[in-house]
Amino acid sequence: MPGQHHQHSHSHSHQRNDEEFATLYEDMKSATHQAAGTGIGGSSSSVLTDTLTRSAVMPVAPMEAASLASSSLAKASKQEKKNPSSSSSSSTSSVASPETVILVASSANEKHILEKAFKRADRNHDNFLTIKELGQYINKNIVDHIDEAIQLNPREFRRVDISPADGLVTWEEYHRYFLKEHGMTEADIDEHNEIKHTALNRKAREDMMRDKARWSEAARTDLFTLTIDEYLSFRHPESSISNLLELVDDLLRQFDQDGDDQLSIEEFSEVNVADDDDLIRKSLISKTVVERREEFKRIIDKNQDGKADRGELLNYVNPKTPRYALQEAATLFSLCDEDRNGKLTLKEILSNAEIFLTSKMIDTAQSFHTEF
Repeated sequence: MPGQHHQHSHSHSHQRNDEEFATLYEDMKSATHQAAGTGIGGSSSSVLTDTLTRSAVMPVAPMEAASLASSSLAKASKQEKKNPSSSSSSSTSSVASPETVILVASSANEKHILEKAFKRADRNHDNFLTIKELGQYINKNIVDHIDEAIQLNPREFRRVDISPADGLVTWEEYHRYFLKEHGMTEADIDEHNEIKHTALNRKAREDMMRDKARWSEAARTDLFTLTIDEYLSFRHPESSISNLLELVDDLLRQFDQDGDDQLSIEEFSEVNVADDDDLIRKSLISKTVVERREEFKRIIDKNQDGKADRGELLNYVNPKTPRYALQEAATLFSLCDEDRNGKLTLKEILSNAEIFLTSKMIDTAQSFHTEF
C-alpha cells in the first residue's frame, strides 16, 4: 500500500541518516581531539562541546544557524533568568487570577512536552542525554520537518492559488490565506486594513512582516508572483534546494580565491578578517587554523582529493546533514549543562525550559523560521 511504502522508505531514510550521523559524530570527535591535542578521556566532552559550538562556516541566512541559534537561545536563557516562572508564587495566593491559571496550565503542559522529548531522545534509557543522543534526536526532527514541508507544499500551494488558479501565487492570494489561517472571515478580510493590520495580534503582524521580506527573496522569476518551487523557498527556505545552491554560491564567492569553482583546504582554513568583514568570515576566524583544516579533511572533503566541489559544499550546508544538528546540540549543552559533565539531566532541561522550547529539540519549524 502507498502509505506502508512511504512509512517503510521514511524508516529506511532514518536508519541511513543514523548511520551517517554516527560516522560524522566520530569524525568530528576525532577532528576535535586531533586539533586540541587531547585524548579521548578526561574532559573530552567539554572540548567537543566547545569545538562543535563554533565549528562551522556560516554562509548566509540559513547556515548562520549555529551562531543565530546560539544567540537566540542565549537570549532565551537571559529572558528566563530575568522572568522566572511565576507558577511557584501563584500558590501563595488564595485566589488565582486568570493570568496565573494560564501560566500554571502552560507550565504543566511545557513540562510534559519536555519530559516526553527527553524520554524519546534518551536512547539507552539511562536518564541522561549525551551530545550524540541529543544531536540524533534533533537531526530526526529536522529531517522529518523538511520531508514534511516538501511533501505538503503542493497541497498548500493549491489552497492558496485560487484567484485565479493559474499555477502562480500572488501576494494578494497569500495574504488572504494568511488572514484565514489566523481566524479571519471572508467579510473581515474584505474590510481588512493591510497597512494597520489592526485585527492581528503582535505575533501575527511580525510574521506578516517577515513574510513580506521573504517574498522578495523568493520571487526570482517575477517580483509579483511565486511558482510552486518558489513558494517552497518562501514558506520553508530550509527545505529548498535552490536556496541551498545559493548558499554554495555564497561560500565560493567568499572564499574561492583562484576562481576554480572549488575550495581548497588552504582557502577554507586561511582566513584573514578585517573589521568591515561580514558574518561569514568573522564566524570562521573564531576557530584555529588547525580546527578548520581538520574539519575540512574529515567532514567536508568526502573524496579526500584536497578540494571541496559544489556537491561536497552542498552536503556541508544542507540542514539535513548531522553536522547541523550536532552544532545545535552543542549550543544547548554549552548553555544548559550546568555541572559541565557532558551529560544533560531532565532537571537541567526543565530548569532551562525556555531555551529548549525554542530549540529544534521541541519546535523545529519555528526555530528554522526564526533563523531564515
